[in-house]
Amino acid sequence: MLTAASRGPAPPSEREALRSITARPLDSGSGPRPTWLLVVLGVLAVAGFAYGLWERSRRTSLEGERVAAAQLGDSLSALLAGRDSLLAGRPSVEELLAVLAAPDVAAFPLAGAAEARGSLIASAGGAILSASGLSGSPETPYSLWHVDDAGPHLVTELGTAPEGSLFVLLNDAGFATGWGAIQIGRGSGDTPGPEQVLLEYRGFLR
Repeated sequence: MLTAASRGPAPPSEREALRSITARPLDSGSGPRPTWLLVVLGVLAVAGFAYGLWERSRRTSLEGERVAAAQLGDSLSALLAGRDSLLAGRPSVEELLAVLAAPDVAAFPLAGAAEARGSLIASAGGAILSASGLSGSPETPYSLWHVDDAGPHLVTELGTAPEGSLFVLLNDAGFATGWGAIQIGRGSGDTPGPEQVLLEYRGFLR
């Protein structure tokens, strides 16, 4: 028969076992945080900043290209409009031949100061006036005067010469008759001043 001493120590009671478990310190995780997490966060922050700069640069570049394309389109439109206007104002071949093929056609050279040169071709079919080397701004208007015994009088306004040249068809060349002078100059008015006249022909006309 076993005695109490031979049985060994008695097993702990349920309360003591529970106490021994709950008495163990829990891992509070207060140790050092892993460094790889900080590295990943830093890389993500740098990548986000770099992407923001790239996106801003891309949008700025696209906006610059859009503005440049719009300006180019406006320039081309203005150029085409100017070309169409110039072509619309040019005399036709038939109109020029009506002057050049007339039996009474006559040509008169127009000379002036500096590099200005020109000519007047007149007949019963009209007159062709051309001039080059005209000075002045692109907005400067030019006019044609006829000088006879009564003095100078304005024949017609010729418009501007943006590139320093004029080419005009006149339907009536009645002014180019008899003895007198043909003058081309800046501005308008019945009596041009000496500083206005750039080209002139004096002598018998038709």
